[in-house]
Amino acid sequence: MMISTDTAFIHADQVGLSFPGAPDVLAGVNFDIPKGQFVSIVGPSGCGKSSLLRVMSGLQTATAGQILLDGRSPGNARENNLRSAFVFQDPTLLPWRTVRSNVSLPFELRDRPPAEYRNHVRETIDLVGLTEHDADKRPRELSGGMRMRASLARALVTNPDLMLMDEPFAPLDDILRQQLNEEILRIWSDQKWTAVFITHNVSEAVFLSQRVLVMHPRPGRIAADLEIPFAYPRTSDLRATAEFAELIGQVSHELRRTVE
Repeated sequence: MMISTDTAFIHADQVGLSFPGAPDVLAGVNFDIPKGQFVSIVGPSGCGKSSLLRVMSGLQTATAGQILLDGRSPGNARENNLRSAFVFQDPTLLPWRTVRSNVSLPFELRDRPPAEYRNHVRETIDLVGLTEHDADKRPRELSGGMRMRASLARALVTNPDLMLMDEPFAPLDDILRQQLNEEILRIWSDQKWTAVFITHNVSEAVFLSQRVLVMHPRPGRIAADLEIPFAYPRTSDLRATAEFAELIGQVSHELRRTVE
């Protein structure tokens, strides 16, 4: 599913990443993602999924080609007020801060007065399913799922244009993972940020996404670009359908081909 670069919100053109004395991490990565789309990336371990996400975020600089966010490099896009948020597999919460003060951190770093963001922080904590009581707890007092909700709240509180998520639900049990899948879709359907979601879980990728990109390893590149046709909202009932199983089979087939 190729998108005209005139309408692409994320445009990857022959992106490469390499380090001296080591095999290329990425080579010839090409794709376009329109604004507001939810795209998942799957691939075998070591194929460069996380590295690609870091290039999109501007945390890593491509050594070949380019990635453009709304027509600009990631750094220039940020300077022009494009808001991006990165959710890691580890919630990376500051252990000495409460949930509320962790979620407030992006505003504190910008020297914003608390009166400007206090209500928004409270609303965002509620949005991800945490209570006022939870907001006063420190990370060590939270379950793994609650810590991830807090991490999501810290990302969402900035009202991002782009959400980059690197296997955020990987450490969670399957039932909780499915619940958070449904909640993240609920929030995305309401706010319509552009989402790029890294996962090893094919079922998760199919459930969440409008497209699934499959990466080939050594060096990392796009091997397949599969459209997921299910309408939103998506509920747990979708997972029991034959059509869902068929799409999982298609993505799994493309994934197996990358390691043959």
